[in-house]
Amino acid sequence: MVELVAFDIAGTVVDEGGIVYEVLRESVERAGVTVTEEQFLPWTGMEKRTAIAHLLRLGRAVPTEAMVDDAFAWFTRELDRRYRESPPQPFPGVEELFTNLRAGGVKVALTTGFTRDVTDALLAGLGWTVGDGDPDATLDAVCTGDEVAASRPYPYMIHTVMQRTGTESVSGVIAVGDTRADLDAAHNAGVTGVGVTTGACARTDLAARPHRSILDAAVELWADPVFENYADAV
Repeated sequence: MVELVAFDIAGTVVDEGGIVYEVLRESVERAGVTVTEEQFLPWTGMEKRTAIAHLLRLGRAVPTEAMVDDAFAWFTRELDRRYRESPPQPFPGVEELFTNLRAGGVKVALTTGFTRDVTDALLAGLGWTVGDGDPDATLDAVCTGDEVAASRPYPYMIHTVMQRTGTESVSGVIAVGDTRADLDAAHNAGVTGVGVTTGACARTDLAARPHRSILDAAVELWADPVFENYADAV
């Protein structure tokens, strides 16, 4: 029985046009380094400060704390500016998916490599609310990359939303995301991983990681046979 579905945000349930990855790449290029697509892709879905430090190193820089601080501060400012210019929107059907899951007794959570400040601003712009047990809320829990000891591919964000929603067993958890890191985190957390092709990674990239299924969009999750008996509650 499914008790909780934990979704990644950008590229999974929210369409932001890949802006976050454009800005992430630019934040390290400002420091004079260049990274290949092959080097860059594994760091999509990661906590962004950590990703910046590793990308600088891959670009043959020696990332001092001041350099990482500067790149991360620029990333945060620039992402906020571009999101205000081009506000992210939910992918079609996502809000209905959340409603159907919660109506069927399944808790809905978000996990993200964004900081809490960026996430709160993004959720406010979408009009999404978080309230454990509140039937009128959009979500039951959210965990951000700066709230855990280590972000993806570590399992801590998934385990944190389990704790926040009172979910006892990993066997009742599905984690949905658009990156390799999302699927690796699901595997490391001991939960079921589902990939979607609406974000950073192609189907072939996702298929190389442990997964239950690869979907064209998160909304297709509701058609999974595992939810067949939940439809009567909607």
